[in-house]
Order: sequence, then C-alpha cells, then structure tokens
Amino acid sequence: MKSTAMAALFMAFAASMAQQAASQTQLSGVFRAPIPADPAGNGAAFYLTFFPDGHVMRGAPDVGLAGYNAAYQMNLDIRSGITAKIWRWGVYKVLGQQGTIDFADRMSIAFDLKNYPRTIEAVGLTYVLLDSGDGLSVQGSYKSTKDNSFITFMPGSTMNQQGIVANCISGGTHFSYGGSVPSMGSGGRLCLDRPVAGGYRLGSYTIQFVFPDSTTPTFSFWADLTQNRVSPAALYINGVKFVLAN
Repeated sequence: MKSTAMAALFMAFAASMAQQAASQTQLSGVFRAPIPADPAGNGAAFYLTFFPDGHVMRGAPDVGLAGYNAAYQMNLDIRSGITAKIWRWGVYKVLGQQGTIDFADRMSIAFDLKNYPRTIEAVGLTYVLLDSGDGLSVQGSYKSTKDNSFITFMPGSTMNQQGIVANCISGGTHFSYGGSVPSMGSGGRLCLDRPVAGGYRLGSYTIQFVFPDSTTPTFSFWADLTQNRVSPAALYINGVKFVLAN
C-alpha cells in the first residue's frame, strides 16, 4: 500500500516536472561510471540514462532506445508496484551547469554539467557518455566476454554473427541428439549453433539485425567512445560486452 501511494505521488510530481523540460536544458544519452570497489575487476558500473523530456533512469537500458517512450515506460513500471522497477525512475531539472535528480524512491542527487556532454559528475563519480551508434563506423570481429558468441562487421552494413540471435528453424522434420541415438520430431523449433549472416542498423542505442528470412530482431547497443568513432575497442549488445579481436 505504501509503495502504491508513493508511486501515485511521484507520477503526479513527474508529470509536473516533465512539463518544465521543454523550457530548460534538455539532456540525452547513456552515461556510465565504474564502481570504485570492484575487486573482481569485472567492469561493474553505475549507469544513468537521460531523456530530453525530463525523465532519467537509473541503469542502462535493457532495450534499444529507438522509438522509446520514457514517460510511457515509467508509468508502466510505477503502476506495476514492483519496487525494483519504481526505483529506476526519476526526473531531472537543470539550472546553468548544475542539476538535480528526484527519484521515485524519494532520493535526490545533485550533478554537475561543466563537461557535458562528454561527462556528468554526480555523487563523487564521473559518468562518461557512451556512443549511441549514430553514424558509428564499425568493422572487424568482436568476441563476447561472456561466452563463445561473436559478431563480424563488414562493409555495406553487413555482418555475420553467432550466438547473439539463435539460428532457429520452425516446423518441418528435424532430429534431436539429446542421447546416443537421434530421435525424429516435427513442428517444433530446431536451433543451430552456427554463424548467420545478414545486415544491421545502428542508432539511438539500438542495433537491429536484418536477416534473409525478413526477421529483424532488435537489441540494446552502446559502445565506448573513440576519438574518430571508428571500430571502438569494446561495444555492448543486449548488455553483453564484446571486444575487438586483434
């Protein structure tokens, strides 16, 4: 009951704050700050995602931001009553080079914009802007740091990937090799662990694959900023880090 009441109050507050966003500095982008205490060296980090309409989200986006409606998603998450979803959302306001964020859990933080859009300073951390993919030139093979997945970017917005999008066949007859003797089945899905070629589109923290069967699976995407915006050393697809192979 308490979280529901808090959510209702925040939604009213957020609506009022969002109306002011058009008349103030509008921020945009996904920013990342390494967690200082990361003894395992796993690259753990804090994220802040800013939207021009005055909304801000704790954490990195779990979907691409192409066509993303922050206000609509925030309302869904807050109405769900799920604490973890409510916790993510806030609204920001800017005055000069200073700003504040009021989160739905009633926490407020100040931030500094003196080096925006490159960085944002907040709670003693430096949040660095991540590349959205707009106009980014990518070539070469990238390998996942999580498993054996990889993706090779080639000229003409073409690529070859394995493990990011499953190569599945629907219907028909196929064989299952769960034991020593194959068994025949039909009407299901057979997913093969092999490379699949196609095209791709980048932009708005989104990567969309375009396969010959007309499917267009879409995932979140961002990359580490590079000076010339060509083939960054690391990029992230669906939250998984891929590093450029030497």
